[in-house]
Amino acid sequence: SENGSERRPVSTNGVGSVPSSEDVPYRIGRDGTDPTPFVRDLRPGRFADVTDRAQRPFWIHQFIEYVVGFALIAFGFQDTHPVVPAVVGVVVVINAAVVHGPFGAFRLISRRVHRWVDVIVMAFLVFAAVQPWVEMSSLGRLALLGIVVPLAFSWWYTDWGTRAERKQRRTEQGSQRSEDIGTTAGRKAAEYYKAGKKMIDRDD
Repeated sequence: SENGSERRPVSTNGVGSVPSSEDVPYRIGRDGTDPTPFVRDLRPGRFADVTDRAQRPFWIHQFIEYVVGFALIAFGFQDTHPVVPAVVGVVVVINAAVVHGPFGAFRLISRRVHRWVDVIVMAFLVFAAVQPWVEMSSLGRLALLGIVVPLAFSWWYTDWGTRAERKQRRTEQGSQRSEDIGTTAGRKAAEYYKAGKKMIDRDD
């Protein structure tokens, strides 16, 4: 092969199939180093390590909901048509207060349930902003629609696990990294052994 490297053939066992670490082109440099550490991450089941979005602790999400809810209530009292913004603000505050979390006042529902209640609340905000029955100012409608953005952003980047679940996840990830390091070390040892054996055989 070119440049003194070795290449394993890529599997063609189906369009769109996920290649395994044995199928991915694997190159060994002249110095015995492995310039393709990403091969480990192409194994089936390893995509989560690469594609997972950065997630924030749940308390940040809950705090944002309180801030948004009270901001809507305050805005409603200053608006010419306060009913809808104030009511929506109360709904957002209650939604934050009834979930199991650091800032939960009543803790009636789990975080997993709250996750999907949030979707309903955001849909309710959009509905309240566009509904034609209760009179609202144009600024009030824009405020409700605008509030959906930080709520949706917070929802998307929130880690919904409890502290114990996050701790267990970190432990499992640490174990997986240790396993990967061990696998890489073993592969390196085998490569160096083969290279040394070839040199001895060549001298003989």
